[in-house]
Amino acid sequence: MESTTTADGVEGQLILISRRKYAKAGSRYFARGADDNGNVANFVETEQQFWWKDGVTSFVQIRGSVPLFWSQKELSGELLFTKAAALSETAFKRHMQEVLSEYNNAILINLLDAHKPNEQRLIKVYESAMKKFQRGRPKSETSFVKYIYFDYHGKCKGQVRCMASENRRIEV
Repeated sequence: MESTTTADGVEGQLILISRRKYAKAGSRYFARGADDNGNVANFVETEQQFWWKDGVTSFVQIRGSVPLFWSQKELSGELLFTKAAALSETAFKRHMQEVLSEYNNAILINLLDAHKPNEQRLIKVYESAMKKFQRGRPKSETSFVKYIYFDYHGKCKGQVRCMASENRRIEV
């Protein structure tokens, strides 16, 4: 998608590009979790570019399923962890290593609904895997990973432009 727009009084071209990864593809509600290589279901990279006469700026955002071994039969069905926790942690580590290799730094914003019992369980295992991953990283590592839980469902219920009103600085 491309359109002419103005940002801070500067006219330019805004370009939006989305790329869906082929590994572990599937429909959103039926493909969940990660595979043995750390590929996650429904992984999409979206890049926003703003071109003007003096240059270009770019912002890249990625999204995908929680990088653990899990599944869910239906949208509101019971969540199942499909492999042992140690195997999930290995897939999680592989996923994070690939993300950091590709993007160097990552800010993970968890939008799961902590008010739903199934998602509470997933959040707990996800946060545990994140803590173990962070503890296992060498001190010499130059990339950074920041994890943030954001109660999207609690804070944004019924609001059209919630994220704009939440516009807060993320300290890295």
